Amino acid sequence: MIDKVYSRPIIPLLISMICGIFFGDAVPGCMVWAYLLVSTAGGLIFCSIIFKPFLKKDFLFPIILFFALGYLLIQPWTSPHFPSNHIIHFTDSNKLKIVGTIDQSVEKNKHRQKFILCVETLEKNNKKFCATGKIRVTVTGDEPVLSFGDRISFTAKIKSIRNFKNPGGFDYKRFMAFKSVFGSSYAHEEKVTVISKSQDRVMRRTISNVRCRVSTFIQKKGGGNHQGVLKALIVGQRQQIPQALRDAFNRSGVGHLLAISGLHIGIIASVAFMIFSWILSHFKLFLFNAWVKKGAVILSFVPVLAYGLLSGMAPSTQRAVIMVGVFLMAFLFEKEHDLMNTLALAAMLILIVHPPSVFSISFQLSFAAVLSIIYGLTKVYKRQAFFSDGLKKSLFTGIISKTFSFFLVSFFAIIGTLPLVMLYFNQVSLIGIFANFLIVPIIGFIVVPTGLFSVFLYPVWGEAASWFLYISGVALSKAVGLVNLLSDLPFAAVKTVTPSYFEICCYYIMMWALLNLKRRMPEISETEKSNFTRKAARVLAVVVVLAFVGDICYWLNVRFRAYLHCSAL
Repeated sequence: MIDKVYSRPIIPLLISMICGIFFGDAVPGCMVWAYLLVSTAGGLIFCSIIFKPFLKKDFLFPIILFFALGYLLIQPWTSPHFPSNHIIHFTDSNKLKIVGTIDQSVEKNKHRQKFILCVETLEKNNKKFCATGKIRVTVTGDEPVLSFGDRISFTAKIKSIRNFKNPGGFDYKRFMAFKSVFGSSYAHEEKVTVISKSQDRVMRRTISNVRCRVSTFIQKKGGGNHQGVLKALIVGQRQQIPQALRDAFNRSGVGHLLAISGLHIGIIASVAFMIFSWILSHFKLFLFNAWVKKGAVILSFVPVLAYGLLSGMAPSTQRAVIMVGVFLMAFLFEKEHDLMNTLALAAMLILIVHPPSVFSISFQLSFAAVLSIIYGLTKVYKRQAFFSDGLKKSLFTGIISKTFSFFLVSFFAIIGTLPLVMLYFNQVSLIGIFANFLIVPIIGFIVVPTGLFSVFLYPVWGEAASWFLYISGVALSKAVGLVNLLSDLPFAAVKTVTPSYFEICCYYIMMWALLNLKRRMPEISETEKSNFTRKAARVLAVVVVLAFVGDICYWLNVRFRAYLHCSAL
């Protein structure tokens, strides 16, 4: 039993890395100790591999190694080293002539252009010197037309990033620091000069131009009264969505549809896989070599990647593309894979590339939802398998089964993200399951696929592209009408208190315990492991219930006292 290989080795390593990232954020600057842990743990792992007869394999060493690696990965953001010419040393001073290159796509909204500028030089008192660092720039006015890669100059002050100092408010300073942005500037359009248009980074500039053309195409030909929503679903531009409509989506529990994430990418991958599987099944070469599904997997990643690039590859979209890519690769190699391990691998790759992602709301919500869906469905279908054995599946039974599965996906996604939604948004939709049941099929399987298909047709057949975009707009209008209807219900959503981290942990422990309490079937013999899991679930359920009782008493005696607490700023 000791030497038995752990069935899901990536999960404890991922948890250890995440703990190291959180510890590195809370206690930064101890890099010497972290490097010592890495070298020690790495050396012990190497010895255990070389001297197998003498040293037993111990999983503690990899846990320590990944904890230290997580700590080191986050240090460039939590304990950065600024050179003497970094822009942070010139904030809150006099005006400077700033020269730099636009480092991301320009956000245009209400006669303003916002972008991240990678600073190259600063000029003060007619003295020019090289500088490094990134600043957030806001240009008032529509001219000059700026785009990614442009080299510009303007004169303005560099202001330091500050928080609003509201107790418990959003930490904007840390949010921008995780983007490596440590200053902000404001300039009028008349003071901005375009030195040169980008000649390098051809790929990124081409993608940016394509996004602008698609946005213009949607503006002229489709979307009806909801062009802002269609732009958000196709090219990831949410600036034109009215706040009232955003609130309606959130009250209905379908606000996640406005941000391109795992749901959108997953639907595109599924639709593409079905289409390519059907096409390749008509070729004998693929049938004889059993390459129908493999070929469909490879081809399915093309529209997935194209959709991700077209939508701007926002952080949530990047994570979704990586996650879907990992799932497709696992399917391609025809290995018997565990979905939990695959999900953990996707999360680990994302955190290695960008460790601050673990603090992102979208990262937490995405992986909490997918984890809850995978684990919940696994438990439900293991119990359901006993009843389905030996039963013939009719068409009606198949439809009921698919409908039930769709309901379970929405159910587990909602309960898996419930405490995080309460923590960040203080609002919970009471009709979320019902609303997702109606809205997700319309937007996911009609609006987005037909909209994307019209985009692909636009360069070669404009008339057909306009027709498909019209279909997408009509379906979107129906979906938005349903959203408005549901959000107007008086019981659609309720405001909630902000749960503590202790309460969130108790909630997830209770969910795990409830899913593992019941025995699968009396007729099925239990293994030692499953019996231990069920007993542990019972114990934890009792402990969590007692903890909740104590927490309720705390609420009644501390939180809900009739005192007014004032914060003077």
